[in-house]
Amino acid sequence: MSGEHTILKEDFSGGEISPTMRGRISSPEYKAGSSLLYNQLPTGGFIRRRPGTRWVATLSITATAGNSRLVPFTAVYGQQFALVIEVQGATDPSPGTPSVFVFSMASRSNVQIISSNVPNYLDYDFASITWAQSNGMTWLFHRGYPVFYVSNAQPDGSGVWSATQPVFVNADANGETFGTTNHYPGCGEFYAGRLFMASTKADPLAIWGCTLPAPGKTQNFTIFTTGSTQAPKTITVVAAGKTFTRSAGSYLAEGVAIGDNVIFSGFSNAGNNGTFLVTTVTDLVITCSGATTLVNENGTGDETYTIGSTPNAASGIYLRQNDVNAPFIR
Repeated sequence: MSGEHTILKEDFSGGEISPTMRGRISSPEYKAGSSLLYNQLPTGGFIRRRPGTRWVATLSITATAGNSRLVPFTAVYGQQFALVIEVQGATDPSPGTPSVFVFSMASRSNVQIISSNVPNYLDYDFASITWAQSNGMTWLFHRGYPVFYVSNAQPDGSGVWSATQPVFVNADANGETFGTTNHYPGCGEFYAGRLFMASTKADPLAIWGCTLPAPGKTQNFTIFTTGSTQAPKTITVVAAGKTFTRSAGSYLAEGVAIGDNVIFSGFSNAGNNGTFLVTTVTDLVITCSGATTLVNENGTGDETYTIGSTPNAASGIYLRQNDVNAPFIR
């Protein structure tokens, strides 16, 4: 019997096989394999059926036609909601007003429309909104608009919903006031109960971190960023005291604080150049009690330092949480 034959296969659990296996018809991997797979999840060689999408609910909102942003919300007790951010439609209470539509996944119905304290987004802004959630609060970010968060008065989401625009206090000397000039953080994330924000238009590489755990303590923010290298100074090293003593000026005025990692450079002795953790600081003296490579050296006027380098990562940003010695590398 001549001609081509088509063999129907039902088992592709062997995954996608390499070209060198395609002639080994007696191999179990060949019998359960495929030369090319589409729309499958890689699982380390073998495959499994990829779950498809399923209908959950229809967001029966009446907003005007246009763009929107769908954001998940999980209440403290685990109840699930969907936040739909878009402009209210003609039959809504405030047509044309950017709002947050709160949709309950349990009842599959809209439970509230929030318009107060929601930024005045334009239609093309919704796609750029990012969010982060912790402890029953969903925070929303956009470079062009104030940061705000959505919360519910009850831990199960059964209470009144509201939007809040917190006032951020930048305590650091290098802090930035968020506003229409410097714009706002474009993204945020929670770590160890603290909210960290980044990516303003003026300082796209800067990170701001909450000094106390959220919630309720999220208004006091400090900018955390690798500092610029200071102008050359005369700095003397005393190995026994593990100190870097400058002849004039002020470390404190330049922003050095306990818990900072400071990188010194410009010394003749290699052991004095490098990154050291600040354990004590005054106007003229930095003490690094953990320094083990220091060598006595008198300053010559070409020594300098940079605040904010990290001792245990090739690159990253050291976040100083005020008086808390808790480095956070990102």
